[in-house]
Amino acid sequence: MKNILFLLIVFMASCSHNRDGQKPIARVEDTYLYPSDLEGLVKPGTSTKDSILMVKNFISDWIHQQVLVIKAQENIEVDKKELDKKIQDYKESILIYQYENEIVNQKLDTIVTDKQVEEFYLAH
Repeated sequence: MKNILFLLIVFMASCSHNRDGQKPIARVEDTYLYPSDLEGLVKPGTSTKDSILMVKNFISDWIHQQVLVIKAQENIEVDKKELDKKIQDYKESILIYQYENEIVNQKLDTIVTDKQVEEFYLAH
Protein backbone atom coordinates (compact mmCIF):
# COMPACT_ATOMS: atom_id res chain seq x y z
CA MET A 1 0.00 0.00 0.00
CA LYS A 2 2.82 2.41 0.87
CA ASN A 3 4.51 1.65 -2.47
CA ILE A 4 1.35 2.53 -4.38
CA LEU A 5 1.02 5.81 -2.49
CA PHE A 6 4.69 6.60 -3.13
CA LEU A 7 4.30 5.85 -6.86
CA LEU A 8 1.19 8.01 -7.02
CA ILE A 9 3.04 10.93 -5.42
CA VAL A 10 6.01 10.50 -7.77
CA PHE A 11 3.66 10.28 -10.76
CA MET A 12 1.81 13.43 -9.72
CA ALA A 13 5.08 15.30 -9.18
CA SER A 14 6.40 14.25 -12.58
CA CYS A 15 3.20 15.47 -14.23
CA SER A 16 3.34 18.90 -12.65
CA HIS A 17 3.41 21.81 -15.05
CA ASN A 18 6.28 24.03 -14.03
CA ARG A 19 7.22 27.23 -15.81
CA ASP A 20 10.67 28.52 -15.02
CA GLY A 21 10.67 26.38 -11.88
CA GLN A 22 7.32 27.76 -10.71
CA LYS A 23 4.48 25.53 -9.67
CA PRO A 24 1.03 26.62 -10.86
CA ILE A 25 -1.32 28.16 -8.31
CA ALA A 26 -4.48 27.57 -10.34
CA ARG A 27 -5.54 25.44 -13.29
CA VAL A 28 -8.48 25.33 -15.66
CA GLU A 29 -8.20 22.32 -17.94
CA ASP A 30 -4.86 22.76 -19.74
CA THR A 31 -4.30 26.41 -18.79
CA TYR A 32 -2.24 27.28 -15.71
CA LEU A 33 -1.80 30.40 -13.59
CA TYR A 34 1.67 30.89 -12.11
CA PRO A 35 2.96 33.16 -9.34
CA SER A 36 4.76 35.31 -11.94
CA ASP A 37 1.36 36.12 -13.47
CA LEU A 38 0.53 37.95 -10.24
CA GLU A 39 3.61 40.19 -10.31
CA GLY A 40 2.77 43.87 -9.97
CA LEU A 41 -0.76 43.12 -8.83
CA VAL A 42 -0.24 44.23 -5.24
CA LYS A 43 1.43 47.60 -4.79
CA PRO A 44 3.99 48.12 -2.01
CA GLY A 45 2.43 49.34 1.20
CA THR A 46 -0.85 47.48 0.67
CA SER A 47 -2.10 45.85 3.85
CA THR A 48 -1.93 42.08 4.18
CA LYS A 49 -5.72 41.83 4.32
CA ASP A 50 -6.13 43.90 1.15
CA SER A 51 -3.32 42.00 -0.59
CA ILE A 52 -4.97 38.65 0.10
CA LEU A 53 -8.30 39.98 -1.12
CA MET A 54 -6.76 41.34 -4.32
CA VAL A 55 -4.98 38.06 -5.07
CA LYS A 56 -8.10 35.99 -4.32
CA ASN A 57 -10.20 38.22 -6.58
CA PHE A 58 -7.60 38.06 -9.36
CA ILE A 59 -7.47 34.26 -9.21
CA SER A 60 -11.26 34.02 -9.13
CA ASP A 61 -11.59 36.36 -12.12
CA TRP A 62 -8.88 34.43 -13.99
CA ILE A 63 -10.70 31.14 -13.43
CA HIS A 64 -14.01 32.67 -14.49
CA GLN A 65 -12.42 34.04 -17.67
CA GLN A 66 -10.81 30.71 -18.55
CA VAL A 67 -14.13 28.89 -18.13
CA LEU A 68 -15.87 31.46 -20.36
CA VAL A 69 -13.19 31.05 -23.03
CA ILE A 70 -13.61 27.28 -22.96
CA LYS A 71 -17.41 27.55 -23.20
CA ALA A 72 -17.12 30.08 -26.04
CA GLN A 73 -14.76 27.79 -27.94
CA GLU A 74 -17.19 24.89 -27.46
CA ASN A 75 -20.27 26.81 -28.55
CA ILE A 76 -19.13 29.26 -31.23
CA GLU A 77 -17.74 28.59 -34.66
CA VAL A 78 -14.90 31.06 -35.18
CA ASP A 79 -13.36 31.85 -38.52
CA LYS A 80 -9.59 31.81 -37.79
CA LYS A 81 -8.86 34.37 -40.52
CA GLU A 82 -11.51 36.75 -39.21
CA LEU A 83 -10.30 36.34 -35.63
CA ASP A 84 -6.69 37.04 -36.65
CA LYS A 85 -7.86 40.19 -38.49
CA LYS A 86 -9.76 41.41 -35.42
CA ILE A 87 -6.73 40.76 -33.21
CA GLN A 88 -4.48 42.70 -35.59
CA ASP A 89 -6.98 45.60 -35.75
CA TYR A 90 -7.23 45.67 -31.95
CA LYS A 91 -3.44 45.59 -31.58
CA GLU A 92 -3.07 48.50 -34.01
CA SER A 93 -5.79 50.47 -32.18
CA ILE A 94 -3.95 50.04 -28.89
CA LEU A 95 -0.63 51.12 -30.43
CA ILE A 96 -2.22 54.21 -32.00
CA TYR A 97 -3.96 55.11 -28.74
CA GLN A 98 -0.71 54.83 -26.77
CA TYR A 99 1.17 56.83 -29.41
CA GLU A 100 -1.45 59.60 -29.40
CA ASN A 101 -1.35 59.76 -25.59
CA GLU A 102 2.44 60.01 -25.65
CA ILE A 103 2.32 62.85 -28.21
CA VAL A 104 -0.30 64.72 -26.17
CA ASN A 105 1.80 64.31 -23.00
CA GLN A 106 4.89 65.61 -24.78
CA LYS A 107 3.13 68.60 -26.33
CA LEU A 108 0.82 69.48 -23.48
CA ASP A 109 1.84 72.59 -21.61
CA THR A 110 0.72 72.11 -18.03
CA ILE A 111 2.29 75.28 -16.66
CA VAL A 112 -0.33 77.91 -15.95
CA THR A 113 0.83 81.32 -14.78
CA ASP A 114 -0.90 83.35 -12.09
CA LYS A 115 -1.76 85.92 -14.73
CA GLN A 116 -3.51 83.30 -16.88
CA VAL A 117 -5.51 82.10 -13.88
CA GLU A 118 -6.53 85.66 -13.04
CA GLU A 119 -7.52 86.40 -16.66
CA PHE A 120 -9.61 83.24 -16.80
CA TYR A 121 -11.21 84.03 -13.44
CA LEU A 122 -12.13 87.58 -14.52
CA ALA A 123 -13.47 86.40 -17.88
CA HIS A 124 -15.69 83.74 -16.35
